Amino acid sequence: MKNTLVALLFTLFIIGSDYLITQTLSLLLAGLFFTLILFITHFCKRYRLIYTVIFILGSLHHLFYSYFQRTISSTDIYLFFTHMEETLESFTSMLSLFIVPFILLVIGLLLLWKLLTANTSLYSLKPWFKYPIFLLLVTLNLNSTMGLQLLNALSSLSLSKPKVIKLKETPLYPKREAYYNIVLLIGESMKYSDYVESKLKEQVFFYKKIYAGATNTDVAVPLLLNAKSNPLELNHNNESNVFKLAKRNRFATTFVSIQSEKSLQYIKPYLQTKEIDVYKSYSKEERKPAFDFLLLEHLNAVDWSQNNFIVMQQVGQHSPYYFFQGEKSDDIATNYQYSIDYSFKLYEQIENYLQKQDKPFIFIYASDHGEFTGEGGRYGHNSFDPTIYHVPMFMVSNNKLPRAYKNIKSHYHLSQLLIYLLGYKEKFELSKAKSIVNGTMLSREDGFIEIE
Repeated sequence: MKNTLVALLFTLFIIGSDYLITQTLSLLLAGLFFTLILFITHFCKRYRLIYTVIFILGSLHHLFYSYFQRTISSTDIYLFFTHMEETLESFTSMLSLFIVPFILLVIGLLLLWKLLTANTSLYSLKPWFKYPIFLLLVTLNLNSTMGLQLLNALSSLSLSKPKVIKLKETPLYPKREAYYNIVLLIGESMKYSDYVESKLKEQVFFYKKIYAGATNTDVAVPLLLNAKSNPLELNHNNESNVFKLAKRNRFATTFVSIQSEKSLQYIKPYLQTKEIDVYKSYSKEERKPAFDFLLLEHLNAVDWSQNNFIVMQQVGQHSPYYFFQGEKSDDIATNYQYSIDYSFKLYEQIENYLQKQDKPFIFIYASDHGEFTGEGGRYGHNSFDPTIYHVPMFMVSNNKLPRAYKNIKSHYHLSQLLIYLLGYKEKFELSKAKSIVNGTMLSREDGFIEIE
């Protein structure tokens, strides 16, 4: 009787906790989970340890769900361990989201301490019978609770290296000379929203909502700067790399990022830094207190009499959304909006600076991906949702542009425009293929979507 009572109380707490977090409940899965726990309690000598493992896994999954409002995948686990510092920085700045999971954690620990002191008798079963039943029950329950869902994600985590497509690329050579400066500003986590559109209307003569190449920075930026739509085609020496093309046509090249070297670790291998004359990134301490306005210092150091191809990367709207000067709010969405205001002040100053130079210029902005800031209780990115893959793009120029630039629909189209502007096409024509939005992995393990 004690065995059954212990199993029932533990099951009720786990299933109840999941319901409080996810607001979903399946009686069938709850029954299967109770059967599993009852079996563990009666027939496993280490049932106390198994209880504790299930509870801890569930608590970790509760934290994830409270932020993203979805169950975890093996890709999410990989991204956590490869971006641990950024993830923890974002989570710790939004502790109010995790009040319920924390309370459940404390209650659960107390309950475990009480329940697991109960003495339970163990039935004796033959191993050849006991272990197959145990494995069957675990399999049936892999997706029945938050803890076992996390276990399922861990079990499907791929440790193999992605199969990169080996391309036979023909070197590109200039077809015409250029006489202007190109400044490409890559934004960080700015979604296309009504508020952003209102700012664009005030400030620039041409803007569009376009499709990002991927749902996170590590994939979107290498694709954009190498004119690719499939991350499996990326390598460290792509012939379509825009820095390589710029140098070949006698542009001075610059890459400046307000993000740290650690943040750039998955992007830098695809920049081809040997083709970059000026390379600079900023540590967390270096970028304070000016943040993205440090980019103006680099513009002041440029020799504008020569042709320049300049790529600048913001920290912009990166979580936890406090990379701006001025008073911070306790509200996440408000801070995100303040960071947008700060960015648009920067865009205005960059434009004004370029307008004062004697040489023609083309100033292009595109965000790497969008961001959830509370829509439907969701935060962050890394998902195939229009809020994430619809991003703003704008252009400001005092140089004649090809007519087709107004038809740009994606990051890939934008990279085709860059190749034209760098002098490698006589005529600017856009690809008629479907727009592709990739996931968060360069290996494409989490898939991609095609959009008309």
